Amino acid sequence: MTIQSEETIFLEAIALPAEQRAEFVRHQCRNDPELRRRVEQLIAAHERQGDILDVALGETVIGQSATVDAGEDIGPYRLLQKLGEGGFGVVFMAEQRHPVRRKVALKVIKPGMDSKSVIARFEAERQALAMMDHPNIARVFDGGSTVDGERPYFVMELVKGVPIVEFCDTNSLTTAERLRLFISVCNAVHHAHQKGVIHRDIKPSNVMVTLHDGEPVVKVIDFGVAKALHQRLTEKTLFTQYGMMVGTPQYMSPEQAEMSGLDVDTRSDIYSLAVLLYELITGTTPLQAESLRKATGYQDLQRMICEDEPVVPSQRLSTSGQQLTILAKHRRVSPERLPREIRGDLDWIVMKGLEKDRRRRYDSASDFAADVQRALDLEPVLAGPPSQVYRLKKFVLRNRAAVLAVTAAVVVLGAILFALVDGRNHRLARQRQDEVRLTNAVDEATSALVAAVDAELTDDRWTSAEFTVSRVRELMQGATAGVAAVDRARVFLDRYELARRDQQFTLAMEELLINRGTNQDLSSWITVERELRKILRDRGYDVDLLSPVELGKRVRDDPSMLQLTDALELWLDARRQVAALGGEAVPSEEIVAWVDGMNIADPKPFRSALRKLVFETVPPEPEFLALAIAENDLAATCSRKLSWLAQAYQLVGNNRRAFEIQAFALSRHPGDLLLNFEYATRQMNEQDWDEAIRYYLRCTAIRPNISGVWRSLAEAYRNNNETEAADHALDVAARLERAAQ
Repeated sequence: MTIQSEETIFLEAIALPAEQRAEFVRHQCRNDPELRRRVEQLIAAHERQGDILDVALGETVIGQSATVDAGEDIGPYRLLQKLGEGGFGVVFMAEQRHPVRRKVALKVIKPGMDSKSVIARFEAERQALAMMDHPNIARVFDGGSTVDGERPYFVMELVKGVPIVEFCDTNSLTTAERLRLFISVCNAVHHAHQKGVIHRDIKPSNVMVTLHDGEPVVKVIDFGVAKALHQRLTEKTLFTQYGMMVGTPQYMSPEQAEMSGLDVDTRSDIYSLAVLLYELITGTTPLQAESLRKATGYQDLQRMICEDEPVVPSQRLSTSGQQLTILAKHRRVSPERLPREIRGDLDWIVMKGLEKDRRRRYDSASDFAADVQRALDLEPVLAGPPSQVYRLKKFVLRNRAAVLAVTAAVVVLGAILFALVDGRNHRLARQRQDEVRLTNAVDEATSALVAAVDAELTDDRWTSAEFTVSRVRELMQGATAGVAAVDRARVFLDRYELARRDQQFTLAMEELLINRGTNQDLSSWITVERELRKILRDRGYDVDLLSPVELGKRVRDDPSMLQLTDALELWLDARRQVAALGGEAVPSEEIVAWVDGMNIADPKPFRSALRKLVFETVPPEPEFLALAIAENDLAATCSRKLSWLAQAYQLVGNNRRAFEIQAFALSRHPGDLLLNFEYATRQMNEQDWDEAIRYYLRCTAIRPNISGVWRSLAEAYRNNNETEAADHALDVAARLERAAQ
């Protein structure tokens, strides 16, 4: 039997109808009366106060913070009114007073709920939202802690809307209008998936609709139970434990309900989207609340979700009795016509999304949206059977006026031609099917690659990418897909291999610089210089054999030119560090030669100017730097060059501007390890221990397996008189170093 924690059992219990909780707790805690007593206390508190995520087994509360309420200030935000509260957070409407004045939503942990596990989940939600930039997802603007420093908060876009189903019914949206809104929801969810985040609780109350210039706009909110697809959302995230149900049962996929060893992936959200579409169409969910309340126990609830087949939407409408009249009125259509609108395409689309076997659902939310769009455009949908009669029916619907005008002779001729081309169409249909499968596989693999590019090679996101790439390779063998589809797949595979190579190259440099470069002694910097030299040699660029000019010309033609130029810059900087600490000197003419070689490889004026300033081959004149910046778009500048830009401003004596550039770089590249590490180190130099800790923690979230980050974090904790936390960070560093031996 799996050993479950107090928190796990509690969360599973409150996901059940109230009348089933006692039986479930008795079953789960049958061999542990003390555990049962604690869980029952949590449930009693939950039923008194609403949804509450309390303290996990053996965990102590960090602090009993004072209550915050309307009229109070948190940082630059004045709390105006409480909008609502969930399991562990309270949401306020607030007014931001500077640097801009605007209404925002501010979410802060409830008083007394600031346990380590709650803070981890809270920060996971903030980071999940911060990773995304999509018009249909509520944006995060800011984050911080309350004055006592114990309760984190984050500030997000204020969504003044109503749940999508309520909006559609209140405004009597037609079926087509509902489908267009649903497509926006799919696009938002697909964006989250591309960022490596699964929502896990898609339901009407988490999909709000607001009006912008009189047009309805969808906003997906509440990533409070979001799960990282293949990454840690935060260094303190408590991963969903084995045997822990998370989500809302009516909208929950079978794999979420099973709580088995099978990990939940993006297709779980596809299922929940299909439930949402079902409700938009029929006014109810496939598994109705009345049925859930009749479940005889926890296991019966699981069985219903995993085994009960849903009624086809059009059939659900046809058998809804008097309710059909109300549903039809809300959709501005007659009761007789509403089921006919749904029958066929929309039935097929919804039922494909509701497949119990996730392998039979849509591969992505974008595929789901595309099929709904095909239904709106009266085109054949992928979810429907590709029979000749079906395709002919679609043609007639799209061209009704023309078909009615044709003569009987044309009909006869069409029948003859239809018979002649039927065999050929079968072959084309198979080719088209293979093309669609290959195209979808390439799209899925591309999304997986996008999610993986910021991860280390041992991260599960690379495992996911490798799996999807293997599907592409498999489909390319023996398939009848057209040349264009196959060529596109080959181009993708080439891109994938290049990304793998570049990622391994970049990660090797990052780990080296942090693990070795944190020690500012001569021996460490000699090691850094030698290992950077080896990294370049392994990529075919031996700085001992090639002249700067020859190497620059070769790097210029390499698809990975920017990464290679970064490596050369870091290597030359390491040589300067060695010389500054008393090691082998680097003649100024040699530095000039290597800078010229790098400028051959990467001749962009802005980056060339930065190199000349950083390596001091030109006088540090502010005018020279200002001119270079004026001619370039900083927002489009890569993270490394923004870091060099901050260093260049330091060299010309403008520390304030250097700090601004560094902060701007972090806002543009929040997941860049070296940027966060450099910023944290800068805060250490400024003796701002809290800020240093914050950014070192971000580094551990980005790359948790680099011992140098943990050692730096330990130093920051110790300077901040947090001895226990410092000892823990040192212990993590030591374990990582032992594992690497």
